[in-house]
Amino acid sequence: MVLRIAHRGASGYAPEDSLEAFRKAVKLKIDAVEFDVHHTKDGELVVMHDHNLKRTTDCLGSIHKCSLKELRKCHEPNGEPVPTLQEAIDILKGHCILKLDIKDNNIIEKVLKLIK
Repeated sequence: MVLRIAHRGASGYAPEDSLEAFRKAVKLKIDAVEFDVHHTKDGELVVMHDHNLKRTTDCLGSIHKCSLKELRKCHEPNGEPVPTLQEAIDILKGHCILKLDIKDNNIIEKVLKLIK
């Protein structure tokens, strides 16, 4: 069996790890979506590949040094803010397998509670 896995959402159609990319993956009926999970300075869970904001947003700095409120002011190329893990789950749950790359072992339990 071959699975169609969308890396960072349907990143060929929308900015990687954006809500738009996750909605597109659902529309394309992708089997699984892979994405990375980081935590903010105040412990909130967000979706982004890099820990640094520069490559994929209009902000500079590290996710881990920003509160969620500060991070929500950073926008991806399509104008969307950096998504929370909950927002990604709300779009994808029930439509595909979620393959999470958790970037900090200290947040594993928090992630597991959220995805159950």
